[in-house]
Amino acid sequence: MSLLKRSFRRMLTVTALLVCLILCLPAFGESTCPLIGAWSYDPNGTTIDLLLNVDGTAVYHSMICTWKDEDSCLTLRALNGQEYIIRYEQTDDRITVYPLTTYTRKETEDANGLIGSWYVPETPRVSFVFTADGAFSEDTAFSGMYTVDEEAGSFRLDYGGIFEPIVCYYTIEDDLLTVAYPWKVYPVN
Repeated sequence: MSLLKRSFRRMLTVTALLVCLILCLPAFGESTCPLIGAWSYDPNGTTIDLLLNVDGTAVYHSMICTWKDEDSCLTLRALNGQEYIIRYEQTDDRITVYPLTTYTRKETEDANGLIGSWYVPETPRVSFVFTADGAFSEDTAFSGMYTVDEEAGSFRLDYGGIFEPIVCYYTIEDDLLTVAYPWKVYPVN
């Protein structure tokens, strides 16, 4: 008799979990999102950097997630509970995503807004240096001039004709710089 009771309780628990999952899925993965499908940062579509399924599941940089879309902003929640916020813009000919990267100010520098050297601790080559005279360098490979729009919380990077100028959105809190950098995404065939 107790085996029957335990089996019944397990069946009720599983049923309750399935009902909760079904009720939660409409909040994640709304089918009107233009990013449903497989997307790559590579124009040839050789990698899948973002995959959104209609059922509310996603894969982002090889992590399994759930997703929701509100006001052109994806919230991806990985199985470990970490959230990733990705703003996106859609034009007639492309979709641009703005994944967030957090940089740390170099310890030897005085805090002065955006001016200074910033790096990603896990990947020190990923860096920005902003000077007081409006020059910048990015990842020790690219450089140019920058301008800041404090009202919009953005800075514009002009690569001197090597690339088209881009606008990044940013916030600074203590010695952390969070940058939403634009990346064009391409559908994977």
